[in-house]
Amino acid sequence: RDEGSHCILDGGKYGSFGWCFTSKSKQSWGSCAESCPLFGPFKVLDAKIDKSDSELADTIGAAAKKVLADIRQHNNHNNHSN
Repeated sequence: RDEGSHCILDGGKYGSFGWCFTSKSKQSWGSCAESCPLFGPFKVLDAKIDKSDSELADTIGAAAKKVLADIRQHNNHNNHSN
């Protein structure tokens, strides 16, 4: 079931990342690695993780900007009070 773009898992028989054909003629194959492309439900899960990671980074960035703005405002207020 290799379409030339993903690895075949085969229940861990050929390693935890499966195997894939390494030639267009499908005469040779090898073990897949962590860098091989995902497919099916793993690809869907990876996309969801990437989206969540991006949303979390945006949220943390916005919170950090707010904290810095609050600190600057507090410092400016204290400088003008003295």
